[in-house]
Amino acid sequence: MKLKQKIVENGFFRTFFSIYTYFRHHLIEKWKFVYFELDLGSPPFSLPDRDSSLKIRKANYRDIEKIKLDLYPHMGEKQDFDKRYINQIGTKNCTCFIAEVDKKLIHYFMVFDSANNSPLMQTPFDQNNLFESDAYIGNAFTVKGSRGQSVTTYVLLEVIKYLQEEKNIMRAILLVHTDTPGAVGFYSRLGFKVIKNAESKTLSYRFLARN
Repeated sequence: MKLKQKIVENGFFRTFFSIYTYFRHHLIEKWKFVYFELDLGSPPFSLPDRDSSLKIRKANYRDIEKIKLDLYPHMGEKQDFDKRYINQIGTKNCTCFIAEVDKKLIHYFMVFDSANNSPLMQTPFDQNNLFESDAYIGNAFTVKGSRGQSVTTYVLLEVIKYLQEEKNIMRAILLVHTDTPGAVGFYSRLGFKVIKNAESKTLSYRFLARN
């Protein structure tokens, strides 16, 4: 009934275009990612010594409430997806690194020891490009007042060391959305390489992406 009313109000072609745009966004645009890989068999990038006030550590389940208290008020809709995994901190495969200044959390970075059991599996990533030993580096968030201070870079270095030294992982995968400005250059400078032809192309995906 609502569709019929829309056609009457807006006309057939305008209604069809609205429906097409909606499905294109949810089936294609929101899934447009650039996938990166990092060879963990090589030494990670190096950085100057960080300021002693910046404390970085692996979170445990006791930190969940502090993350909610310190970080949730700064988070937007884009971080809603992360909240389900923040609630899983301390469980198998789901690890979170946090950064703190003056006993106040300013950043988190999610990492999954097994890419096969991670949010990567909810994307169009071609599983033929995946190995059992791959890890997945997930989403990160920094409060607005602490951005531009290389917090993400320092935490990422700790994430890489963790995967190398504690988990003996040989390759890490991460992704960024195509609408994230500067992300490709940022990760490329840190030694990550773009995975070419990383996405699985279903028939419907090919059609919508082409039109």
